[in-house]
Amino acid sequence: MTGRAHELLTIPDSFWRRAETLAALRARDIGRLYQLISQYTGASQTQIGIACGTSQGKVSDIIRGVQQVEKLAVFERIADALDAPDHARITLGLAPRHAAPAQPRVPTITPADTRPALHAADVSGLLNLDPEDRQEEDDPVRRRTFVGLTGASLFSAMLAGTSRSPLIDAEPFAPVLAGHIAEATPGPVDTSPDLAALTVAVDRARSQYQACHYSELIKHLPGLLSRLHDACLALDGDQRLRAYTLSADAHHVAAGLLLKLDDQGLAYLAADRSMRAAQASEDPVTVGASARIITHTLMNGHHLGAAIATASTYAARLDRDIGTHTPESLSIYGSLLLRGSIAAAQHDKRQAAHELLAEAEDAAQRLGADGNLLWTAFGPTNATLHRAAQ
Repeated sequence: MTGRAHELLTIPDSFWRRAETLAALRARDIGRLYQLISQYTGASQTQIGIACGTSQGKVSDIIRGVQQVEKLAVFERIADALDAPDHARITLGLAPRHAAPAQPRVPTITPADTRPALHAADVSGLLNLDPEDRQEEDDPVRRRTFVGLTGASLFSAMLAGTSRSPLIDAEPFAPVLAGHIAEATPGPVDTSPDLAALTVAVDRARSQYQACHYSELIKHLPGLLSRLHDACLALDGDQRLRAYTLSADAHHVAAGLLLKLDDQGLAYLAADRSMRAAQASEDPVTVGASARIITHTLMNGHHLGAAIATASTYAARLDRDIGTHTPESLSIYGSLLLRGSIAAAQHDKRQAAHELLAEAEDAAQRLGADGNLLWTAFGPTNATLHRAAQ
């Protein structure tokens, strides 16, 4: 990994002059700003939450448009927390912190057709729980120490949410998840699906998802789901089991993306497909991984009791079915427990939240190091952050 959640967050000066950043600031779209920070600095939602004094869940809700920042005081707090330079503050509609005395007062809102000169994208030495995130290096950067999750309550009550349309259309997933795909892709009878190529494609989808490259991901993920469907039908024996494992993982990615696009219906379908494929794979670790997205989807729909039961039941089942835990199985086990602990805390089940979190912390200690095994970003630091958030 290139960073740890407890290290300093680094945002290069050039980030604040990117055309996309300026557009987000002009629109006062904090969700888009957070998304760009994640994309160009590699920071996870948890790390952004630490920087801005809020929880990962709030950051996720703002990115997905479930909640919007509307109060001036909150814009001020976020700009201060991110150490936004004066030109960025002005574009956001805030007063500069260091106004030059010899200059006339700058208007608080820049004209829509005013675009500062752009510099090349520059990112260096960044925090990242997702090792596959795209990172670039060039300019020197400024560092700032931010408040921890213990200050999360500072403005959680100030975030009021309304729904807004996602920037990316989820419609390409509808026919695939609804089953409107051919039983098999036409081709030579003696041609078998290429499992190696499918594995690479699923790994790429995972990488793009963690890097928040959603527009790129949606171009090929629906087609990948169809190819995996064909592979599960065409292969036999261990190869079929492997195809089901890949299908479970790809549908997991699809469900996560659809949740970010605020398409609850398709997200439920994708999560269900992930679990069905996982069960067909006959692999306990894959089933546990799919239980994570089932839990997440239930939480997103505010079915917190069912989310707690799902996380607890499948974690216990995984622990029972795995004779000796591997680092991979521990990562799935621990991350599933963490997801359950969040659901319990949101459901005001404090005892259950503490018990699930304690078990997750134990798994993290047994794992012994931070990592991103099976795309979980699970480890001692992750567990500690969840403890601080609760």
